[in-house]
Amino acid sequence: MPGDPPRDDGLALAKEIHGILVVDKESGPTSHDIVHRVRRALGTRRVGHSGTLDPFARGVLVICLGDATRLAEYIVRETKVYEAEVMFGIQTDTDDATGEVLREEPAEVAEQDLVYVLPQFIGEIEQVPPAYSAVKVDGVRAYHMARKGEAVEVASRPVHIYAIEVLGMGSDPRPRARLRITCGKGTYIRSLARDLGVALATIATCSRLTRTRVGGFTIEEAISSHDLLSDDGPEKAIAAIQPLGRAVASLPRVDIDEDQAALFVRGNGSAGSLAGEVAVWFGDILLGIGFGADGVVRPRKVMSAAQRAVEGQ
Repeated sequence: MPGDPPRDDGLALAKEIHGILVVDKESGPTSHDIVHRVRRALGTRRVGHSGTLDPFARGVLVICLGDATRLAEYIVRETKVYEAEVMFGIQTDTDDATGEVLREEPAEVAEQDLVYVLPQFIGEIEQVPPAYSAVKVDGVRAYHMARKGEAVEVASRPVHIYAIEVLGMGSDPRPRARLRITCGKGTYIRSLARDLGVALATIATCSRLTRTRVGGFTIEEAISSHDLLSDDGPEKAIAAIQPLGRAVASLPRVDIDEDQAALFVRGNGSAGSLAGEVAVWFGDILLGIGFGADGVVRPRKVMSAAQRAVEGQ
């Protein structure tokens, strides 16, 4: 599936922007395509995403700008919510509707049968990622090997699924189930669809997928990825940027005064009773990430914009 055209490398990218942009990615482009769109729309270089979304899927893609790129790991940890359609009686090489059909068979799936097997997929489970995935096998992305026609053996790995809710059933032209899945990082909904088919003594693929939430970031607050290409895309994107602090909303907060802030941004610790990772604040400025131990909070990551703001006082 073709992505966006290459970015014009002659484009002047000099703006420094720090924050979070929540994008509702359309089906088709890759996550990296959306990163390029944001770079072009905002004219800034330091842009990254905090968790890939499959090209065929749509929904929440959290884009990190400037200092937020150093906080992406905290967003990646967050719980995700997906709405998926699983189609039974068909198997594809990608485990989704974009792949080559490998097999078809008649299938009958009743809602009560689906509900009966769902508990075996709740909690920490072992899951084998799809052959067409970004998982590395002997140092090579699995999808690179699969596209070359090479045999791909992807090892299973533990993932956590918190809940699966049946939203509805249909049968046009094949049995279909609409599900809402709440899960942890690294979970492949395509693999879940495939494995549900096996559990129901048939085959299945993921025919539709939308990510509706990543942590506290929701699809309702997202800017459309189409808007990034419009004439007023830059203005819409700027208006939608969220503060850095939202990236670390799940971390305990430590507030320090002006003198302590000046020490923190220079790499010095300050007294603190909390242990482990904490978000360190001076007023409404996120200074960075600290680690508390033995009554001292020591800096782990200092935000460059915060350092300039503090030292400029």
